[in-house]
Amino acid sequence: MLTYAMRNLQYTIVSFLLFYWRRSLTYAQTTNILYPHGINNGDVTAPLSDDGSTSAIPLSTGFPYFDQLHTRVYVNTNGALSFLRPVSTYTPQAFPLGSNRRLIAPFWADVDTLRNHGRVFYRQTTDLSILNRATSDIRAAFVSQSKFTAAWAFVCTYDDVTYYGGNSWTNTNTFQVVLVTNGRQSFAIFNYKEVTWTTGAGSGGRGGLGGTPAQVGFNAGDGFRYFSVPGSRTSAIVDIESTTNVNVPGRWIFRVDDIGVEAGGCNVGVKLRISPVKGNALGGTEILISGPCFFNSTGQFLCKFDDIVVPGHFVNTLRVACYSPPLFKAGNAEVSLHVSQNGGQNFSEGSAFVPDMDAINDPKIVRVDEEKWDKGPYVIQWDPAELVASTLDLDLLTFSDENLELDEKWINIATNISNNGTVDLDDLLNRKGNFGDVAAFGAIRLTPAGSASGSNYTAAAIWSDIHVLQWYINAYIATKIKQGPQNQRKRSIFDGLAAAVDSAKDMITQGAQKAWADVKNEVAERFRDGFRGAVAYRSSAVPR
Repeated sequence: MLTYAMRNLQYTIVSFLLFYWRRSLTYAQTTNILYPHGINNGDVTAPLSDDGSTSAIPLSTGFPYFDQLHTRVYVNTNGALSFLRPVSTYTPQAFPLGSNRRLIAPFWADVDTLRNHGRVFYRQTTDLSILNRATSDIRAAFVSQSKFTAAWAFVCTYDDVTYYGGNSWTNTNTFQVVLVTNGRQSFAIFNYKEVTWTTGAGSGGRGGLGGTPAQVGFNAGDGFRYFSVPGSRTSAIVDIESTTNVNVPGRWIFRVDDIGVEAGGCNVGVKLRISPVKGNALGGTEILISGPCFFNSTGQFLCKFDDIVVPGHFVNTLRVACYSPPLFKAGNAEVSLHVSQNGGQNFSEGSAFVPDMDAINDPKIVRVDEEKWDKGPYVIQWDPAELVASTLDLDLLTFSDENLELDEKWINIATNISNNGTVDLDDLLNRKGNFGDVAAFGAIRLTPAGSASGSNYTAAAIWSDIHVLQWYINAYIATKIKQGPQNQRKRSIFDGLAAAVDSAKDMITQGAQKAWADVKNEVAERFRDGFRGAVAYRSSAVPR
């Protein structure tokens, strides 16, 4: 029969072997999981202790946590930060807890640095490299935080620490908590490089396992509000270095400034989160969607805006992207956005997206000297940085009321034009020639070359305002003249335009034999008062 000492030795040997086996498997994937830490990075070393804490550490920037702003923090030896009082309890208790135990626990367990070689380091920082890294990690974890920029961080690292009852050669854990804020929103990043034990001897552990394992999560201290990471206070928590909520094994990220804690990443059954929540009503806005987990990278993703369905695009397991189609709603009324992962067999619960009519009046494609556009020249400008591409396609989204309602129609004007910030539309028309689709008003769209087909996008678009298409009408009339006599005329809003074509035919002799560009230029010269004047010129000739 084994004595207690022999059993304890057996547990120690098994734990020792497990420690090195796990280290060999996980070292490569976790080497860079931690933010820079240690004395060489400006850290302070917490006092060596068993169940101890630092004194209150004043924070240079207030940290919002559970809807309250905190200006000091305690670093507790047993794997937790606290805000209102130190925490010396070595056996982790189940959340929620009262008695003002407002704490953040990356790994609340019985850590002992007094008799063992591990150390606890901490520092506040505004170092730009740390803040940029935190900003990137948070934006990747939360689709709604695409504009978040970190202004301050508190990095606390439990480096190579072992448990109470261990010694200098027993299993060790290395983990880290990074508090990040911009002064208003705040986040906690948990990083786990190596976790090989869960329990101290005083909590029923043998060889660092068993007993009451570590608690990971957040507690408001009011006895009600809390968040526990799955596996807390169970044997499964030893695997936390290989789990994640943000698609990076060994990393967990949470937003913590609100009344409750919001986990980053994805979860089954979670409601859609979208960013941005509104975009140009003309369409082409990239919308990043998160919330549910998107496990099937080869799935057929669709996005449905009310009853309009467009393709979606897999980004990673945390998010899908889709691009808004033209959506015209009176008064910026919202539409319901749904996502399907199986080609439309079923769709997720919806999230509200607002087609922004005001954005049409604040265009990113500017018509230069637009007050002269009845007569030309027709030059547009844009910021090349708006579109990440060297060449662009230019299309028209046009509208008609032939069915007594607005029907969208797409007309390609040019492909593979240089993304240099300006172009003369007349040059593009002359280069292509032959524009037979009738259109009187619409908007100009620029997209990265080859990225859009009608309302289906793989990259974002920018737009002009909606305007009378005098520059295009000249090309249309020239095309009709080149085609010869008009056989039939459809009665519509374009009856006046058809009359203008007839008038131009009468005025431009031998038009069918002339070069297309010459005809277009002569059309423009004949109707210097623009399309409105052309229609008025022959309005009496329109058949009724």
